[in-house]
Amino acid sequence: MNISTTIADPMRLYRAKRDSTRPRVADKYAILGFISSGTYGRVYKAQSKDTEGRIHAIKKFKPDKEGDVVTYTGISQSAIREIALNREISHENVVALKEVVLEDKSIYMVFDYAEHDFLVSLSPT
Repeated sequence: MNISTTIADPMRLYRAKRDSTRPRVADKYAILGFISSGTYGRVYKAQSKDTEGRIHAIKKFKPDKEGDVVTYTGISQSAIREIALNREISHENVVALKEVVLEDKSIYMVFDYAEHDFLVSLSPT
């Protein structure tokens, strides 16, 4: 028996048990549609499945790619920076970060939903 297999198996079991107890994005939110895509991720419109049924914007960070191959290299520095900044910001004119969900090696940021995109609104007509 290989030592690395013996050491890896308890961790694999622990991760599987831990992940099975965490609520998944699909358990908490119903995706209503796609909003936009950017450099670091895709944003979806979603409704919470709780009694309030609030509307949210959920950003899913894109995985790292090397050519056509998707690789998992951990949490990107850009994601860490964005999460940290959004957790600190509290202003009436900035959408609030409600929660961060780690699921299947993906990061989801759940925000209050804003009906308007200021970049579109500020464009000259």
